[in-house]
Amino acid sequence: MRRFLKNIFNKIKNIFGGDSVIWFVFFALCIVSVLEYYSASSQLVFRQPSGYMRPIMEHIMFLLAGLVVVLVVLRIPVWVIRHLGTLGILVSLALLIWMHFKGVISNDAARSMTFFGLFEFQPAELAKLSLVIFAANMLSRIKNPQEDEKKIFWWLMAISGTICALIFKDGLSTSVLLFLIVMILCFIQNIAWKRIGTVLLALSAAIAIILTIAWIAPNHLPTFLRRASTWVNRLKGVSEIDGFQGKSIRPNKDYITEKGDTIRYDSYYYYYFKSKGDSVLYQLYDGKIRYRYKIEIDKNGNEKKVAPKPRDISNRQIMNSKIAITRSIIGTFPGNSNQRDNLSKIYSDFIFAIIIEETGLLGGGFVIVLYLILLIRAVMIAKSGSQVFHALIVFGASLIIVIQALIHMMVVTAIVPVTGQPLPLISSGGTSAIVTSVYFGILLRVTRQIKDERRKINNISQTTDESQQEEIEIDD
Repeated sequence: MRRFLKNIFNKIKNIFGGDSVIWFVFFALCIVSVLEYYSASSQLVFRQPSGYMRPIMEHIMFLLAGLVVVLVVLRIPVWVIRHLGTLGILVSLALLIWMHFKGVISNDAARSMTFFGLFEFQPAELAKLSLVIFAANMLSRIKNPQEDEKKIFWWLMAISGTICALIFKDGLSTSVLLFLIVMILCFIQNIAWKRIGTVLLALSAAIAIILTIAWIAPNHLPTFLRRASTWVNRLKGVSEIDGFQGKSIRPNKDYITEKGDTIRYDSYYYYYFKSKGDSVLYQLYDGKIRYRYKIEIDKNGNEKKVAPKPRDISNRQIMNSKIAITRSIIGTFPGNSNQRDNLSKIYSDFIFAIIIEETGLLGGGFVIVLYLILLIRAVMIAKSGSQVFHALIVFGASLIIVIQALIHMMVVTAIVPVTGQPLPLISSGGTSAIVTSVYFGILLRVTRQIKDERRKINNISQTTDESQQEEIEIDD
């Protein structure tokens, strides 16, 4: 019986190879995802008459598919992963260009594509994965800094800039996050500060110019940069969907939108919330929009006055998120959220809010600790390896997960404007779940490779020691 159990244990250990800590983080995030997504998906249930279990079952299927992806990547040699990055860059470029013409429009942005009408796919996620692998591959080829660094670095900047520019049109935060990861990898590889500083300065200047134009004269922006006005409005506290994002407003003061319309709060209404366990009295305000006439040119070249229909705006999204996260240490317990039907996109962009609401500071802190454990473990794996590519790919895969998670949490807590970044492996989204699983697979594959190399070295050392011992005995 003992031998039988030992054989089963060895088989399971062989299937789930790699690092046990990373496996723990992966399964823990999946469990949190299932529990909280089931509660957060109530909005989707009302939209889908096919059954209340369909959203959560689809989410579970994506997580199971992610587990299969992890197991598959775990068995792919590292040298194959290394070359797949270049192939992924080529495919990503083609898909990103195609998406701008045939992409699915959501919230005035094209972020996904539909294949055969069966499923949607986000090319930006593939581009993120491919660029991280490609950057690690390129930087690991720097053997002589004086001869190789300049050429490889600027080639990497050209390719990274092209990928990020294609993503920038409909995903500013995603493009900035991706380029930041590439620059961090350059810093880890000891690229000259002069080159890194030059790129960062030029990039900051370009973004500053675009945002300044979007702030002062949004109508003068080229069509492919019109989304920059959305970010400016979020910085101002204005959103095309949810109005003022939690900032103090003044009645009878004009606020200009990206389309040149005028928003004025003629009325000022208060709604008060105080839930059990809260020590804060929340204030939610609503108002009415008043539009000025705009002059537009018709097809015949004649001027005409246009007055868009007025609509209501409020600070509901951010305020409902604040209401959700201000809970006791324990929370309301999973399935008992009060804000899941009030907070839009709670199953994706704001799922960390419902985690804190239902599990309190203990549950929210546990999720944060999981991501930090992943980062710390990745650092330990990178230091234990002997190859530069192993260290860089481990750093890149872990950083893109952890930094994206931190951005999501800062949005939920209103530290930064709304970015639309999902919480890795917890938020809804099949493409995000699959690609995040690939990152975990890469971490586990590199760990297994490092262990195999150590085992070979130990076997060689042991064989050498035994040979020397035999020679000594023969001499005696």
